[in-house]
Amino acid sequence: MGLYEELAGPIFLIHNKDNVEETANSSCAYWKYQIPELKGYWKDDTIPNATEEGYIICEYSHLTHFVLLLAGSSDIINDLNTSHILDMITNVNSVLSLLGLFGILLTAVLFDRWRNNIGNQILINFTLAVSIKNVMLYISEGISNENKTSMGCTITGGILHYSILSEFCWMLIIAILQFKRFVEVLGGPLKYVLLKACICGWVFPALPVFLIFIIDMNNYNKSSVGLCYPTKLGLYLGVWLPLIVIISINFVIFIFILYNVFHKKTEYRDQVNHEILFQWRLAILLFSMLGLTWLFGFAALIFNTPVFAVVFCFMATLQGFIMFLFFIVFNKSTRYLYVQGFNWWMYSKGYKDRLN
Repeated sequence: MGLYEELAGPIFLIHNKDNVEETANSSCAYWKYQIPELKGYWKDDTIPNATEEGYIICEYSHLTHFVLLLAGSSDIINDLNTSHILDMITNVNSVLSLLGLFGILLTAVLFDRWRNNIGNQILINFTLAVSIKNVMLYISEGISNENKTSMGCTITGGILHYSILSEFCWMLIIAILQFKRFVEVLGGPLKYVLLKACICGWVFPALPVFLIFIIDMNNYNKSSVGLCYPTKLGLYLGVWLPLIVIISINFVIFIFILYNVFHKKTEYRDQVNHEILFQWRLAILLFSMLGLTWLFGFAALIFNTPVFAVVFCFMATLQGFIMFLFFIVFNKSTRYLYVQGFNWWMYSKGYKDRLN
C-alpha cells in the first residue's frame, strides 16, 4: 500500500479465507513508510469484514477533501487523479479560509465598536461554526485512520456532523436577515435577533446528532470514506435532508434578493457604475455565504462528474477567505478602524513624534 498518502476513496482488497490465518485480533493493515533511513512498519487500519462466500474484505481510504462530506461512496472520489486534485484544493484553500476566519475573529477581539454591532455578532457566530467544521474535518480523518471503531471516532464524527448542520443553520439565519434587508424593507425590526439566532444556530443542529446517537451510536464508525462521519440513513436523513431543505430555501431567497437589487433604478451614471459593482459583489458574497456552492457538490453526486466535484471543492473551501475579503478588506468602515488603531499604536510608541 505504497500509495497510502494519495488515496481518498475506499480501495477494497479481497482475500481468500483459506490463505489467511485469522485470529481474534485480526485487522487490515498497510505498510507505513518512514523517512528513507527507516524501513517503516505495519499499521492497523480497519477491521476485516468476512463474507459468507469465504472471503475477507479489507477496505482502505485516506485522503481528505470536502466532497467526502456529501459522498457516502462515489466513483468520483475513487478516481486517484481526481482525489489528488480535490485533496490539494482542499488543503490550500482551507489554509486560506482559516486565515480569513482568524482575521474576522481578530477584528472582533480588537475593536469593541465592530464587535457590538448585531450584524457582526451574527457573523462572528457563523465564523465560529465554519472554523469548527474546517478543523474537525482533519481531526475526524486522523482519528478515523488511527482507530475507526473507538468512542473517540464516534464523538469526533458527532462534532463534525453538528458543526456542518450549525454552519447551515447560520446560513439560513443570514439569508432571512438579508431578505429582511433587501426585500421586505418596510417590515418592523426583529426583536431578540441574536437570542433567536443562537437558538437556531447552536441548539437545533444538535437534534439530528442526538437522534443518531440514540438510534445507532456506531453509525459514525461505519463510514467508507476515511472519516468519522454519518453513513447510510444517518447520512441521508441527518446530513442530506437538512442541507437540501436549507439550500432550497436559501436559493429562493437568493433569487428574490438579486431580483430586487438588480432591478433597482439609478438615474446618474456614476451611481450606475457603483450600483453594478455593488450588485455583483453582493451576488458573489451571498452565493458563498448562503451555501449555494454546495449545489455543485450535489450535482457531482447526481451526474457523477468530476468537474462539478472540483468546482464545489474549490468554491466551498474558500468561504472563510471570501468572508474576510468582503467584511474586512473591502469594508471601508472596518478598514478605517484598522487605520485608527495603527495610528494610535504609532503614537503610543512615539514613532509619529520621531518622524516629525
